[in-house]
Amino acid sequence: NELLLFLFPKKYSSIKKDLFLRDLISIIPNLRLIYQIDKLLGIYKPKAILFTYEGHAWERLLIYKCKNYDKKIKSIACQFSTLKKKNFGILNKLKKDYNPDYIATSGSLTHNIIKKNVNFSNLIKLGSSKFVKNEKIKNKTIDLLVALDSNQKYFFKMLDFSKKFAEKYQNFKIVLRPHPILTNDLILLTKIEEDINKIKNIKISNRSLAIDLKKSRHLLYLDSAIAISGLNYGVKPLFFYAKDKYNIFDNNFPKKYIIKNYSNLLLPLKKKKNEKISNYFKNYRDKYFEKYQIKDLKKIIKN
Repeated sequence: NELLLFLFPKKYSSIKKDLFLRDLISIIPNLRLIYQIDKLLGIYKPKAILFTYEGHAWERLLIYKCKNYDKKIKSIACQFSTLKKKNFGILNKLKKDYNPDYIATSGSLTHNIIKKNVNFSNLIKLGSSKFVKNEKIKNKTIDLLVALDSNQKYFFKMLDFSKKFAEKYQNFKIVLRPHPILTNDLILLTKIEEDINKIKNIKISNRSLAIDLKKSRHLLYLDSAIAISGLNYGVKPLFFYAKDKYNIFDNNFPKKYIIKNYSNLLLPLKKKKNEKISNYFKNYRDKYFEKYQIKDLKKIIKN
């Protein structure tokens, strides 16, 4: 229905002139989703709505709906994952009806970053489900946990790099952890199993993230919040360098933990002794994903 509405009536004529056919791939799902959410809002008639906030078009459409009901619905956009340098969507100021009333942040660090860039919404600090208490673990049995990227291009780059490193340095135990979005792709997982079957020191994880982090000394990542969560378990983040990818940490990230080749990776893995976490990483560990604080959320709902 939404596709027909988009193609034939004049409803979307103002934007169709600037679009290509390929744009329909993202436009139609967004319009369909907001149509479904709009029906739910009509049924439940909420005072406020809390939703994930990553910079997607449907989020802004939802905000517009909330502001244009007969009885306005408060829109609370929840920043729940990592803030990335190229992810400008959540920081962009649009026309008034498309900006959230509130942005709820995952911790003090993200709160401060957003505060510097946003003047169109009120900010509250909500906390995160990714918060975990710091754990001191001595007996770690995995030298390197690899957070395989969800993007197919980088997925295979990381897989190939890890596989060849494992073949060359067989005294290190390596565990591959596919992105959650790929865990149901049995064909892909079977292919990985076949690729690494003959290499004794590398395998795919079938355990929970918490268990993997407890047992790991280092994490090789490209674009994953696990790099920050892992700090609570004493896991050192190692950035898998890619020219067109930004590190989720800032420019002060230690250069010795940027991995461009096998030699870069070999140096940190050789250090078996657990080092104390630096103040730089402590700041991310303690202030990026904090414990839930719901008093401000309660005030918004009550008022």
